[in-house]
Amino acid sequence: MKNTVNVHAEFDYQGVSHTPKMTLDLDVNVKTLEDAAAIAVLLAKANHIDSYSYQYEILLDSRLVYSDATGLAVGFLHDGEFDFAGFLAASSENHIVTKLQKIAQAVLGVSDLSAQPLLKQALLQAYHLER
Repeated sequence: MKNTVNVHAEFDYQGVSHTPKMTLDLDVNVKTLEDAAAIAVLLAKANHIDSYSYQYEILLDSRLVYSDATGLAVGFLHDGEFDFAGFLAASSENHIVTKLQKIAQAVLGVSDLSAQPLLKQALLQAYHLER
């Protein structure tokens, strides 16, 4: 399942209310997520807001509101705020578990690591020993 979250901002510019919005694909933009300010830049681009405009500056200073998360992202959305650091850590762990699942299947014949939490924990600890 894809990991997405909707994001929008609300601000007034030249007497007009603006609400730029977009659906942020967290799988595609995972590198961008390390810098929260980059989300506002993506929002501006998605809404054709020129980076040399005053409207752009106002958007960068506006509060971003998050909603309607999908996939793993659902657990990191709370009251319009999104926990990017938590999502990135969980996403990384999920990626590692996927790799470990393939190894467990090939070497041990274990088709579902989640059914064997102690084995999963041992493999994760072994993986992190070299980090």
